[in-house]
Amino acid sequence: FEIANAAQTFWVVNEEQNLDGLAETGPILFTVALADKLLAGHTVRMTAPEGFDLRANSSLTSGPCRGFQFRPATAALADAAAVVCSCEEPEGEAVRCSMVMVAASEVELSQEEAFEFELSLVNPVNNPSPMRGFWAVEHVVTDVVQSTAVVFPCEQSEVPPAECRRQGWLVKPQLQDVLVTLLGPAVAAGATSDILFTFTPIHSAQVLSVEAISPAGFDLSEVTIAPEE
Repeated sequence: FEIANAAQTFWVVNEEQNLDGLAETGPILFTVALADKLLAGHTVRMTAPEGFDLRANSSLTSGPCRGFQFRPATAALADAAAVVCSCEEPEGEAVRCSMVMVAASEVELSQEEAFEFELSLVNPVNNPSPMRGFWAVEHVVTDVVQSTAVVFPCEQSEVPPAECRRQGWLVKPQLQDVLVTLLGPAVAAGATSDILFTFTPIHSAQVLSVEAISPAGFDLSEVTIAPEE
């Protein structure tokens, strides 16, 4: 099989660092520098990790991209490239999306000349598997991949923070359907009473940690867990 050249640069930066599952996050800044010139008729294809919906309208299979725009430094591409996002949603699986940019007029970006664009996204509920959790970009000419690059999210404890920040991000899954109910019967200040915690977990777990933040004054030092009925 043929091996494509490596793109010079491919950075994916979550500028606001909003990492919570199902949270709106953006702008996401993408910086791309290809290994070869980008000319009219060439295609740049970017694939998102599983679970990230790139479409502005999720009811359409393909169409405008969510919050897409070129950054000012490369705004000239706005009139010289057609950009479309499309997704596949196999039954029982998370959505998998890609963005395709076709240089539609007399575009000529020299080798290693970077261009920047941004998207606004919603984090998936959970991190995809490592095999489907990467961002990828390809420079395609007449169905032949000229250069490509892939970035995997990383832990800042393992990679220098500045470098890790350019490799996407890991989602922080959030408990769903959280409800805290004071059952009583004693509800006066200073009384000991029963509290019911209801939630839907994202992962299997053995430990639940509860911290009373507001209002202040809750004493959890003598908490007992009611047996299952």
